[in-house]
Amino acid sequence: MPDPKPFSIAVTGLGGQGILLLAKSIANAALSEFPYVCRTESRGLSQRGGSVQSMVRFGYRPMTAIVEEGSADLVISLEFLEAARSISLLSEAGVLVGSANFIPPAGLVDQWNLSKDAGAEMGFRQFLMNLMANQSGVFSIDALAIASSVQCSKASNVAVLGAASHFLPLSHENLKSALLLNLKNEYRLANGLAFDAGRESLRSSLDENRRISA
Repeated sequence: MPDPKPFSIAVTGLGGQGILLLAKSIANAALSEFPYVCRTESRGLSQRGGSVQSMVRFGYRPMTAIVEEGSADLVISLEFLEAARSISLLSEAGVLVGSANFIPPAGLVDQWNLSKDAGAEMGFRQFLMNLMANQSGVFSIDALAIASSVQCSKASNVAVLGAASHFLPLSHENLKSALLLNLKNEYRLANGLAFDAGRESLRSSLDENRRISA
């Protein structure tokens, strides 16, 4: 009997990172595998580079699109600070997959400049790294490096989606196809490569974790 509990996803990041594209691609892929699918449009300061969230849920019964705190099965985060902010969304067994790349808020940069503390930014980065390291079910990839390797700066978000595909109850081929259908022809090759590279990047970490557990 199919699990009646909906699968709940939160996609988080900063305005301009393509959050809506990822949420739409997941929802479209889910439509071919589940009878009920819903998603929210982006919520947040999408026009100002502020925090943005989009929710996707799918399953075998009707549901609302809202993912409450402590109920997300999967959080996909496109920026490191937003990943830290999103931890509270995770359910007890939930997983967070995010970009290891950090974009400091302008207000925080101003504070660092005023303090004239050369180590302030590095200290904050270390604080975030320690916070994330102490959380179970948290995985990150160097999404910007992957985007650079496929020569497409905007493909970093797709690399994160590829990594997150390990934890989605969807065919990753179906997910990749749904994503590419939302892109113009000239962007499909690079983004397809980024998706595959992101998936492969996390596969090695998962394999290592399995070896350690064994």
